Amino acid sequence: EVSKLAAFCGFNGEITEEDVDVASATIGEHSRWDYMNAVADLRADDALAILHDMLSLHTPHQLILNDITTSLRRIASARQIVVEGGNEHDVARESGVPPSRARTLTHQARRMSDGLIGAMYAEVVRTDAALKSTGGNKDALLEVLTARLSSRPQTSSG
Repeated sequence: EVSKLAAFCGFNGEITEEDVDVASATIGEHSRWDYMNAVADLRADDALAILHDMLSLHTPHQLILNDITTSLRRIASARQIVVEGGNEHDVARESGVPPSRARTLTHQARRMSDGLIGAMYAEVVRTDAALKSTGGNKDALLEVLTARLSSRPQTSSG
């Protein structure tokens, strides 16, 4: 349960009482998990709809960004395992996720390139900096990030 809480809160070395309160307040609320899955599965319309629901419920912006970062970290880890010849059982063992989630991560890792994962991380870093430093519309920043990460990459038609 502590591992779940750490993943939920975006572990930074210490779990505070506030982290526990935030997590406890969302028990039974599956929107955040649905959001992460929609982004990872490249379902842009679903991801944006869920994001709007979370924002209307005043889910903290940084918490949403932490969810995206956690999802990307899992995909990057799965990608490394797959590149080294591993399979979904290796992904489950190394990532500590259930077999059904490992299957999805393995599929995502096989269809994403290292360059794409790097570009996605770069978008997250830019959004994180903008959320912390600009007076811009934080909802809009997350909307743009969500649209970029959950849209299918364009392929060249040449």
